[in-house]
Amino acid sequence: MRSRQPAVYGYRATFGLGFVVLGVVTLWRIATVPVPPGNKIVGLALALAMIALGAARIIQYVRYRRGIGG
Repeated sequence: MRSRQPAVYGYRATFGLGFVVLGVVTLWRIATVPVPPGNKIVGLALALAMIALGAARIIQYVRYRRGIGG
C-alpha cells in the first residue's frame, strides 16, 4: 500500500515541531538545574541536535509545500 506524500510530510513536520519543543524544554532545564559543566555540555549538544532535527523536518515540509503551490 502506498502512502500519500502530503500526509507523510505533514506527519514529519508535526514530529519536527515536537522535537523543537522538546529541545527548547531541554535547554531550559539545562539552564535551570545546577549540574557539573561536563553534563551541561552533553545536555546542550543533545538539545541542539533535537532542535536541528526538528528544524530540518519542518524545512522539508515547507519546501515540499512550496513545490506543490508554485
